[in-house]
Amino acid sequence: MKTYDTEARRALCEFMKNNAERQFTAEELCAAVSHSAGKSTVYRLIARLCDEGEIRRIPRGGERGAYYQAMTGEPCLRHLRLPGRQKPWRRLHL
Repeated sequence: MKTYDTEARRALCEFMKNNAERQFTAEELCAAVSHSAGKSTVYRLIARLCDEGEIRRIPRGGERGAYYQAMTGEPCLRHLRLPGRQKPWRRLHL
């Protein structure tokens, strides 16, 4: 699937890279880039960036939802890409 470089995507990626050491909820990310994108756009971008490996999803541990954090540095060599039914390839951390 082709990736478009939209203003919303640039704003979210820039925010995440500038704050790579922190974890954010989806609501916090929506508030951070509200000047560039609507809530539904941010949620779609979060899902796409997770699938692309740009950001990672961290479960909240007993709570509903997740935290999101930018993936920086060298890629983890303990990942395996497996075919799936809903998504063509899913990355699993070993």
